[in-house]
Amino acid sequence: MWGTITPEDSPMRSHIQGVFILLFVAIALMILARMAAPVVQDAFGDNGAIVAESAEVVDVVDLADGSVSADADLTGEEVAILQANLAEQGFDPGPIDGILGRGTRDAISAAISEYKLDVNSSDRAVFNYLESLSEALKAAAAATSDLSEG
Repeated sequence: MWGTITPEDSPMRSHIQGVFILLFVAIALMILARMAAPVVQDAFGDNGAIVAESAEVVDVVDLADGSVSADADLTGEEVAILQANLAEQGFDPGPIDGILGRGTRDAISAAISEYKLDVNSSDRAVFNYLESLSEALKAAAAATSDLSEG
């Protein structure tokens, strides 16, 4: 009979279903392997060794004199000073809150472009540059005011 499944047909039907499930799983694994291939290729170097890269710059403090390396992350207080210096120079970092958010990042990028700094400059390098620029401008304004009074 065409519409009835007999007990003899049942094992065959389950085998066919199993084959389709295996094909589906195999296709899904192939798709996942293609998606993962670029990531896996980036993880291995030219000689097949695993390449590990640090995502963050490590703070380095010289214990002898307490100086901080040029690539150390800025503290919240330093970020607030950077934001004030950016605002003073005409860049809009958003609120001066000591948080290195999108507005501050955009202002840093604009300052790097305006002052033709290295595009890979660290936040600390931009902080140091703007701090010295601010001090130089204040000294020049004080000198100009002394000349006009005298």
